[in-house]
Amino acid sequence: MNLATANIQLLRAAIPLDDSMNATFSLCHADHSQNWRAEFVVAITTLRAVGHVLHKVDCKRYPEITRCVQGRFKRWKLGKGEDELFVHFIEDTRNLLLKTYEFPSDEATVFKTDSSGELSPSDPDLDLVVSGYFKGCSVIGLLQHSHKWWIRELTEIASYIHHEIPQDPLI
Repeated sequence: MNLATANIQLLRAAIPLDDSMNATFSLCHADHSQNWRAEFVVAITTLRAVGHVLHKVDCKRYPEITRCVQGRFKRWKLGKGEDELFVHFIEDTRNLLLKTYEFPSDEATVFKTDSSGELSPSDPDLDLVVSGYFKGCSVIGLLQHSHKWWIRELTEIASYIHHEIPQDPLI
């Protein structure tokens, strides 16, 4: 895990964040096939799982962060400023994916072809969000920006932890 501070590693929520970062790295090297869809499913669902694990697991393990997490969740749900990523990308994309199995970019849903019918994976528009709040933005870029957003949020939340490292083999 290449995260900014040691305290962030105390949070179980750092594990799905790390998984999302690894899946995004794989997306950057995917071969424009079904592997892209599978890696994207992992990247976005684990990205949203960060918040669930933070709330359901980390707040129980570290009660001193509960008020901070509750306050931030209310702020995140407003979707203003940098928090727009939480509502309009992380949450909306996860819901779109899990409830309709639709993807935000053409790369995930169809293969673009040239006039001869051949796949054209070098098309720069394959990675672009095709509709919604972030229309025209790079899916990979949004994932990477979301990782940075979570790292900043978790780092600030983890600063409220005053306990020693728990004896937990998953961290």
